[in-house]
Amino acid sequence: MSISMTQAHETPIAIVFASDNGYAMPLAATMASVIANTPETPLSFFIIDGGITDVNKTKIATVLNAKWHTIDWLQPQEEVIETLKLQLYLTKACYYRILIPALLPTTFHKAIYLDCDLIVKQDLRKLWSIDIENNALLAVQDVAFPYVSSPGAIAKYQELGIPAKAKHFNSGMLVFNLDKWRAESIADQVFEYLIKYHEFVNYHDQDGLNAVLSAQWGELDPRWNQTPGVYDFTDYHPSPYSSAEILANVQDDPYIIHFTGSCKPWNCIHNRDRITFYTYMDMTPWKGWRYSVWHAFQKKIVTSKLGKQIFRRGTKQQSLLQVK
Repeated sequence: MSISMTQAHETPIAIVFASDNGYAMPLAATMASVIANTPETPLSFFIIDGGITDVNKTKIATVLNAKWHTIDWLQPQEEVIETLKLQLYLTKACYYRILIPALLPTTFHKAIYLDCDLIVKQDLRKLWSIDIENNALLAVQDVAFPYVSSPGAIAKYQELGIPAKAKHFNSGMLVFNLDKWRAESIADQVFEYLIKYHEFVNYHDQDGLNAVLSAQWGELDPRWNQTPGVYDFTDYHPSPYSSAEILANVQDDPYIIHFTGSCKPWNCIHNRDRITFYTYMDMTPWKGWRYSVWHAFQKKIVTSKLGKQIFRRGTKQQSLLQVK
């Protein structure tokens, strides 16, 4: 893949997010990190809206610089997601990225998709300038499930004819070849896979994308999607990287920090990179907010058996009051 920095200034960089209201605050922090590290560059932000309130939309919009940035709120095709018949332990928003080629204007030929639980530390012009060639996607190998045959990856890889050692990518940061997706109806193929194999889907959209595009994605420098697993390699879970130097680069100089897993800076006291997250969150209307011991205590109470009983009882009483 060749890089030409001059390409970065020809058209705005298209950056896409998908979020519901629960992720409004971290979404704003992610946007702030993009803007801070990609200065004086036209950025077209597209947010696939899964129910963000008007108040939070206004807060998110204040992060932008009107001279350089635009924002468009896109409405997802909910009926498409409803047909998947999947058990959603996450929200429907995790499937919205599959709709990106259909939702974005045809004037854009590629787009960068970013999850809302990450922080960008590198100039995105460098990522935007990488030649996508004829790949459907550019992505980073997943360190938790590095191969399609890894436990928890693609359950039916053999039936699909995918080699066991085919690399498996993380879908939290993707560069889309929009023209290829549109011309080859790739979104339809992904949804067809998710419907057909819904009993065997482990990681939502990521399963469908890897199953359909196993031989159609280009691998990026792993620093473009650092996940917590880079600190957890053992004899039982070896590093997929070819050298200790590459691993050290990913650990010490990530271009993107991706807060996968349940421990995130806004819901976990012990997150390794919470200070970095707060640095960018303080560039948003949520400036000064911190996850504290008190939040942790409240979370423990709400998720306890007694807390759930109280919540259910309160919901039932509220319903009765509404009926009256």
